Amino acid sequence: ADYNLCDWPIRKPWSRNDYPELFEWLDGHKITIASLQEAAGKEICLFGTSGYAEERVFPMRKWAYLLVTAANNDFGENRIETAIEKSYCLIKLGEHQYQQPTTIDKLIGMAIEYLGLRQFNRFVVEENPTEEQLKFIEAASQEVEFNWPTDLPIMLESEKKAIKDMLSSFYEIHRNGKIRLDRDPY
Repeated sequence: ADYNLCDWPIRKPWSRNDYPELFEWLDGHKITIASLQEAAGKEICLFGTSGYAEERVFPMRKWAYLLVTAANNDFGENRIETAIEKSYCLIKLGEHQYQQPTTIDKLIGMAIEYLGLRQFNRFVVEENPTEEQLKFIEAASQEVEFNWPTDLPIMLESEKKAIKDMLSSFYEIHRNGKIRLDRDPY
């Protein structure tokens, strides 16, 4: 079907009547959404050091869009508090990405946080939030913090380590103890 991207469920509130197939699909992901909300409740999140951060980029992106779509459905069906919780969940998941050492993780954190803040902005401008909701949104928005002066050295060290790890796969230690170019790095 042809959809106007401005009307896509990731951009605005929608109801089950607007997109019944999407609602059915979303309903099948309740456990994933609940798991994401549970994870967002944790203060500290450190991923393992094995593997590459890029391996987390696509799942994190998909989970963020899942949450935005679910929040927009909640907004569209007047489940405002639930929608606010899911939007706040995006901000917390973005903060979790900031706790990782790599540049890509931090950039993904910024993008995920932006999705949550965009939800709040749209709600405040286009809807009629209560005073309590406005206070919560203001407090949640003030939690957003990325500190370049402290994070940049950590990011640079992480990137240096990743490059060293990658390059070291092309070398080997010969049986007499000398380092040489690996004859078969693959």
